Amino acid sequence: DAWVSKGHILTNHLGKFEEAVRCHSGAIRINPKNESAWLSKARIQLEKLDDADEAMATLDQFLESEGATANGWVEKAEILLSRLGEPDKAKEALDEALTMEEDNVRGRILRARMLADIDNDVDGAIADLRTLSQDHPEESDAMLYRARLLAERKDEPDKAMELVEEILEYEEDNVGALVM
Repeated sequence: DAWVSKGHILTNHLGKFEEAVRCHSGAIRINPKNESAWLSKARIQLEKLDDADEAMATLDQFLESEGATANGWVEKAEILLSRLGEPDKAKEALDEALTMEEDNVRGRILRARMLADIDNDVDGAIADLRTLSQDHPEESDAMLYRARLLAERKDEPDKAMELVEEILEYEEDNVGALVM
């Protein structure tokens, strides 16, 4: 994990992104099942080096390995959806994630986002997010996204406000709730 830590320092404090990618690659050579190294490498390639193709190649390598994880599939789904504009492929990747780990919180939030934004099934998204909040009451992101969906409806801004107030009761510095 020292290689991963070095990669984080190079990325977040020194702005040496190519060197950070090499550190994460070194960590992967040492432990090919190191999820953090794979995902960090892909994020640097995507966000800092603006190379979605390399990020996807890294994720594909990881997902073809025996160390593949649901989080890797969620990461791929997010890139396919948000950066590459491929919602059908994103849904396939998300299905893989939720097959591996049915209760993956990031995956379930992404599924709700896709229901609302792609399938125009806002009711389904709100229901999914309500269930997720019941299963994981500590997950304010699910409550916050549900509040946003409710706020967009003309007849439900009061419900949205209740959710935001609930978030702020136990997480008063939640910037997402404060700026909603």
